[in-house]
Amino acid sequence: MTSRPPDGGVAATLGARRQADDPRLNLKSNELLHPAAELLAAEIARSITGEAIRVYPAAGKVISLLAAKIGCEANEMLLSPGSDQAIRQICMGFAAGARGGPAGPLLLQHPNYLSWTVMAEALGIELVRATAPGTDPAEQSRTLAQMAAARRGGLIAVSTPNGPVGGVMAPADLDRLAEIAAARNHLLVIDACYQAFDGPWTAHLARPRPNTIIVQSFSKSHGLAGARVAVMRGRSDQLAALGLTHLEHAVSGPALAALSMALEREGEFAAIWADIAANRAYLARALVGLGCGVLPSGGNFLTFAPPAGRPAEEVWEEVSRRGYRTAILGVETGLDGYLRVTIADRARMDAFLSELARALAAAVEPALHGARE
Repeated sequence: MTSRPPDGGVAATLGARRQADDPRLNLKSNELLHPAAELLAAEIARSITGEAIRVYPAAGKVISLLAAKIGCEANEMLLSPGSDQAIRQICMGFAAGARGGPAGPLLLQHPNYLSWTVMAEALGIELVRATAPGTDPAEQSRTLAQMAAARRGGLIAVSTPNGPVGGVMAPADLDRLAEIAAARNHLLVIDACYQAFDGPWTAHLARPRPNTIIVQSFSKSHGLAGARVAVMRGRSDQLAALGLTHLEHAVSGPALAALSMALEREGEFAAIWADIAANRAYLARALVGLGCGVLPSGGNFLTFAPPAGRPAEEVWEEVSRRGYRTAILGVETGLDGYLRVTIADRARMDAFLSELARALAAAVEPALHGARE
């Protein structure tokens, strides 16, 4: 039987992240799964020179490319070795900014990426979660706005499209949060790592807001999960403070070279993003046809609940035995009983659907088996 991911503990988390080779198709991690993306990644890898490995990295070319695409100044951006490290650095900078006194609260759209909770606990930051029935992003934004208006000097964190759910927060709601952040001395952080699957990938980066930092990884959008590279956009003084830790210097030369080449192939990536969005709609219709409850998503994944009488953990186990890694969401997300699956190309989605249908048939509660006999 496949083991469910550990629920807590540093050692358990460390062990879970040290993945060995796995013959199952990974539909858990929301990597960019598409034949065209795989070809692009192979071409990019072959084009990385020995010099990118031999000499210390220089970020100037990538920054220039990003500035041209986003429409901003170079000093309004800071690179990071992945969005995890960006989040850690923002949280540490926020806590240090308290200058010996207590830091303000972290007002967190919930559910959200686990790193926010981990860092709040590690740094002793008060954590206040904004939940909403059905994880409705409009209701979450209203709750966050009310929380932020009643406090000062906090850190507001949202992701849109949201992981692990997929909901998209309206631009007007983000604008309202930014206005409150400026008025009440909060810092608003928008994690936009899935944005490419819901419109132009630059949509958030190209729209500055007061007291706001945009964090955007290229792991999902440009198939660079193994390269570990992300960008932050914000006020130059805010980013300069974060940059004092030499965060940008930790981005490797091969990662910079890979990102530079990926940014120059934007038309090819745009076709992949459009195909994944179409396959997301296709998979959503198919899941509804199988009796599943599907949550709206703007990411390269869908979150769904199996039909009544098919326990999520049993379905998850059955799908795993049939060769697919998927995510099972727990009580801590407020989505216990839901699974999440990465969107890939049509052929792999059809193969997954076929095995899911068999898994649903096999994962019937014992009481239902008895009723049918």
